[in-house]
Amino acid sequence: MDERDPLLNRLRPIAIPEGCVKPHARSGHRSVANQSALYVFGGYHGDGHKLFREIWKFDVHREEWECIQCSGDGPTSVASSSVVMSGDVIITFGGSGVPFGYSNSNEIHLLSIKSHHWSRLQCSGNVPESQYGTSAALTRYGQIVLFGGTSGSLFNADVHILDLRTKSYKEVKAMGAPKPRYRHEVVWDDDRFYTIGGCTLREDFPFDIIHSFEYDTMTWHQHHCSPAMSDGFPSPRRFHSCAKYGDNVYMCGGTTFLDHIYNDVWRLDLTTFQWTKMWQTLPTPVFFPTVQLSLQLDVFMYLVGA
Repeated sequence: MDERDPLLNRLRPIAIPEGCVKPHARSGHRSVANQSALYVFGGYHGDGHKLFREIWKFDVHREEWECIQCSGDGPTSVASSSVVMSGDVIITFGGSGVPFGYSNSNEIHLLSIKSHHWSRLQCSGNVPESQYGTSAALTRYGQIVLFGGTSGSLFNADVHILDLRTKSYKEVKAMGAPKPRYRHEVVWDDDRFYTIGGCTLREDFPFDIIHSFEYDTMTWHQHHCSPAMSDGFPSPRRFHSCAKYGDNVYMCGGTTFLDHIYNDVWRLDLTTFQWTKMWQTLPTPVFFPTVQLSLQLDVFMYLVGA
């Protein structure tokens, strides 16, 4: 295992005092963050098949939760949606409801974190099918790139690009795409997004090869990774979570098709594609967590669902 990572050394549990508001336990939620807050959107709880059509804000300075009261036309399919943040706007795509696969969405919704108002974007062009478990990445050109997802029974490896200025989609057909999948993780930089893991109903994809999609050329690339010196590659898994800091991607948690649940933490260097297993572990094995990074504080903020 690697020497202690100075970023992860600052991990600590955050205890919410008794009587203070906090979100209900959930999975299938998504999160985004800026320099001062973590925003948690949607999710699902198995007791009573409850969907959480809500958004919570966690103030990273005060370490306090607030359920934001929103107006407008908000999403209703809120499990395993795609969520990104552009400036002061949270953008959601797709998602499912209960039962999963029977109430999917392909809508784009925008939430202003200043006015707390939802609006639905009317899009044209090659609009994706209704789905969930899709990934979303932002480009420097004011676009959202969607990849993969499922209807509940069929899985895809489609790439759709939405221009937020023209509100128009185009579908990109490119050679060398990864296998169809959903609930994969993506991270991105100015040039491309990287897809990490993912699954179908019966297959968990390994981590020895990472795919990236380059924006300027609209092409897929394969990156062969190097195993950790004594730990090899992360075990294939689903429902893990990733966050990018600099040239490194941190991955934690997840489960397998056979229900083994992980509490390990891994780091992937995107300049060398070298995997390293970290000495740190999560307090408990989890899957369906969300992980975000507050760039001002340089600490990971974990929200865990199962």
